[in-house]
Amino acid sequence: MKSKVFFLCMLYLAAIPGLRAQTFTHGKSDTYTYPKDEDVLEKLDKWQDQKFGMLIHYGLYSELGIIESWSLCNEDWINRDS
Repeated sequence: MKSKVFFLCMLYLAAIPGLRAQTFTHGKSDTYTYPKDEDVLEKLDKWQDQKFGMLIHYGLYSELGIIESWSLCNEDWINRDS
């Protein structure tokens, strides 16, 4: 009986953070909120016309040292010697 009560108490304590995390959500914004900080605006002006873009694709396979899970380029120079 004591082990059941202990187990239920531990289960309840483990569930509290998860339940509390579900209570707050940000509301959906209908309009874009423009930055007001002068430093941010200056950096945005610098980057506006540089046409710089970056794609970061991260997955479980990157932890194992695998180049990718599909072949993007089948050239000889891209293949690793393992």
